[in-house]
Amino acid sequence: MNTAPAPAGRALSHSRTVPREIAHRRAVSEVFVTDSVACGTDAALLGFQIPRAHSLWADRPAGPHDAFAVGEAARQAAFVFFHEHLGLAVGLPFSMQRWELAVLEPESLRDDERAPLEGEIHYRVTGRQVSAVRGSMTIEGTVRIDGRPSLRVASEVAWASRRDYQALRDYQRGRKSLQTAPYEAPDRYAPDLVGRRDPRNVVIGPLEGAGPGHHRLVVDLSHPAFFDHSYDHVPGPLMLEGLRQTALLTACHSGALTTPRAQLQAVAVGFADFAEFEGPVDFRAEAPVPAPDGGVAVTVAVLQFDAVVAQGEITLRP
Repeated sequence: MNTAPAPAGRALSHSRTVPREIAHRRAVSEVFVTDSVACGTDAALLGFQIPRAHSLWADRPAGPHDAFAVGEAARQAAFVFFHEHLGLAVGLPFSMQRWELAVLEPESLRDDERAPLEGEIHYRVTGRQVSAVRGSMTIEGTVRIDGRPSLRVASEVAWASRRDYQALRDYQRGRKSLQTAPYEAPDRYAPDLVGRRDPRNVVIGPLEGAGPGHHRLVVDLSHPAFFDHSYDHVPGPLMLEGLRQTALLTACHSGALTTPRAQLQAVAVGFADFAEFEGPVDFRAEAPVPAPDGGVAVTVAVLQFDAVVAQGEITLRP
């Protein structure tokens, strides 16, 4: 992935956020993107700022900022890129096909406990397939904090007309054994087991009768960040957080990590299907493998109705 300096242009501002609609957020307080400017054809520079007191992303032990917070800013920035610079209409249904993040410079996430984390993302299109009613696009980006390349991000996103999207969802749901009543969610794990302080931000619990590495999703529709607006499926960021917490528990249980106070080093997850609210969603992790640079790599998956919804790898830094 290219980490060369972004093309020069006007300085990005952090004085206000972009309109919430183009960041796909309902609450203004949940918008992290502050500005954007085109950088030639199929590329843009976007600014972001992460609030210090965010109920989810600031809920962590003392230490560096959460790389997933930057990942959320990058996710929003992707939508701003699509709408503001690539001409995709606001209101189109989007779905994530693949999402990747890698920390290049861990020190750049240091929290000085004085200022919010802010930086810029240089996005560029690296692949696209577009028809009259549907399409997909691959974008790659470099996140710079204090002017230094700090993280790499990449995603593949698909979209369709509302009519085609609804037809797809009706077809998918018709092939699944949807429950007519909500399933009984498990009790959440204790926050300190998954690197959280607030119990509300714990999104997994025990899966009865399953061994280590198997956990069940806890869906809280009132959560202000994961459910900033309504969905017709379990949202991707919630599943990613469940995968991260599953990886942490598994790494600690195996002894690969001695504490869940670990940094996210990298994540690469592909999504094969939507997860539905009308059935339990489970997480599975395999035994961790030491990474060459000292990290701990955990292969993870999301399952529902005996099928894989998403799978990939999460690498943690002890």
